[in-house]
Amino acid sequence: MRTRKLFLAALLLMAGRAGAQVAAPAPVYPLPSPEHMEWQRLEQYAMICFGMSTFNDLEWGYGDTPLERFAPIGGEIDAEQWVEVCKKSGMKGLLIVAKHHDGFCLWPSKYTDYSVKNTSWRQGKGDLLDDIHKACQKHGMKFALYLSPWDRHHAQYGKKEYVEYFHKQIRELMERYPDTFEYWFDGANGGDGYYGGARENHQRYCSESNDIRRNMR
Repeated sequence: MRTRKLFLAALLLMAGRAGAQVAAPAPVYPLPSPEHMEWQRLEQYAMICFGMSTFNDLEWGYGDTPLERFAPIGGEIDAEQWVEVCKKSGMKGLLIVAKHHDGFCLWPSKYTDYSVKNTSWRQGKGDLLDDIHKACQKHGMKFALYLSPWDRHHAQYGKKEYVEYFHKQIRELMERYPDTFEYWFDGANGGDGYYGGARENHQRYCSESNDIRRNMR
């Protein structure tokens, strides 16, 4: 009988401990911000790289392609169809490459002549970023941008003048699209090919490009 009572007491003690409030473990920093959590809940979104290299059948252009090469078949680009396909595929957003490494801009940037504004597409009145942004709004998709820090076309790439130019373009896009959910960069800066509009091989640009990134922080 005594053993049975001790066993029952032990069970009651264990049950009491099991029902007690257990303190949460201390957080492991850094903690994600609400914005980080919102980004994680997106799960997946599309990235579209379309530009001058599309018409050259190249992955990375050299920044020397004549503007007349940008000539969509039939003279039109159906940005809404792109967005619709992404949404039907389960994507929740779309990231468009506004400027890749060749320096060609898909919007009529006021800081460069190497953009859609000087092509025959829509008689120089086209703006592919704006088309995609409007389609995203229409179909409830989030809109994001990628602007390459590397620019094979710009004559001042690797110098402080280019940093100023790059910052101006970032501000230009942010003012046009304040609802951008992500601004995406990468670390590509080559090592050979066109730099500052000249076909050269200057490894020094790699280190100078890293200086650009440090100055951007």
